[in-house]
Amino acid sequence: MKIYKVSDLERCLKVFAFRNKYDMMSNDIVSVIFDKIKTNPSNQIFSYDNIQVEINKEFINSTFENFHIEAFSENNVIHLIISLNNDFSEKDYQRLNFVLYEVIRHELEHVDKFTQGKFPNEEYVKLYNSLIENQNAKERAQKVSQYILSDVEVDSYVKSIMYVAKKQNKSVLEVIEQVIKRAFFNNNSKLMERELKDDEIFGIIESTRKILRGKLKEYYPNFKEKWL
Repeated sequence: MKIYKVSDLERCLKVFAFRNKYDMMSNDIVSVIFDKIKTNPSNQIFSYDNIQVEINKEFINSTFENFHIEAFSENNVIHLIISLNNDFSEKDYQRLNFVLYEVIRHELEHVDKFTQGKFPNEEYVKLYNSLIENQNAKERAQKVSQYILSDVEVDSYVKSIMYVAKKQNKSVLEVIEQVIKRAFFNNNSKLMERELKDDEIFGIIESTRKILRGKLKEYYPNFKEKWL
């Protein structure tokens, strides 16, 4: 008979205390996506529990970390663009898998809002569109921070960060760093190294990090240092 430590049981209870249907759906959807991108290089569409996922898989040359994921939702449709570097190999699949968990969990929060008839306002749409405009590094960092912390996005970020922290058994600070690397620097390590030398950009990112952590404590007040 296996004897479990009290600490192990407490961790299990914490993990399951905040599992909800979107956590479970994320598990299932990512499993399907992962299987599809490994077995079929073409673009695909599939449905899961009334949610439609559209996958556009691209192979590209890039400076970012062997893959990049972009996603956005419209009503109950999640559009997913998975870009794989030509150097992408079997060793990259595990990290790709965990990034997919965060992205899908994030988008499911948006889908949930859409099904409740809660759609982004004009101010948010203007902010979202401004992210693709040409601007200097400081302006871009400010826009990205405003976007992450907007009323439309912050709930999705908090829920997906906690979900991945539980799934990977990491602190939320580690997952926040993953999110910041993708959101602010597009997984481009050279860009990150260069821009973090700018005190103003560093300050914008530090402020974003602190606010996200504060939101996580607000949403999950019963979680302790392991995650927070």
